[in-house]
This record gives sequence, C-alpha cells and structure tokens, in this order.
Amino acid sequence: SDCNEKDPTYDGNVSEIINDNCATSGCHADNSVSVALTSYDEVMVTVDNGTFRTRVVDEQTMPPSGSLSECELETIETWLNNGAPEN
Repeated sequence: SDCNEKDPTYDGNVSEIINDNCATSGCHADNSVSVALTSYDEVMVTVDNGTFRTRVVDEQTMPPSGSLSECELETIETWLNNGAPEN
C-alpha cells in the first residue's frame, strides 16, 4: 500500500494489511482461537473497544511474528485517527 496515503480506508488500504498479517490460519481467520478479523464489522469490534490500537499501534505485540512495517503502522494509525472509515 501507499505510504503517502492521507485518507486510508478499510477497503482501500487496511484490509490488505490485516489479511496479510492478521487474518491468517491459526490467528485471526474465521475459525481461529481468537477474535476473527476477516471483515470490517469484526475489525470494528476491536477498534471500538480499544484493543486494536493498543495491540497493533501502541504495544506492537500484534502480529506476534513481528511488528508491521513503519508504512503499515502509519497507515493504520492514520486510519484510526480518521475514525476508521470503511471506504
């Protein structure tokens, strides 16, 4: 995704990051042991309760395989700060 994106959306930018890094088998896919992050509505549950920002941006403990790239983190943080728009 484009690091210069000033108005990232779930459909345009964030879903790709989540699908590539989070919504994988054994992690946050449909039949996973933890919360599913396969749709905007599912992701918004964790955005609304604060865990998404805490785990991904603040603590950077998700994904457990290692932090997202600076570009991906910047995109997600901008998206969250803009109210997490779907599209």
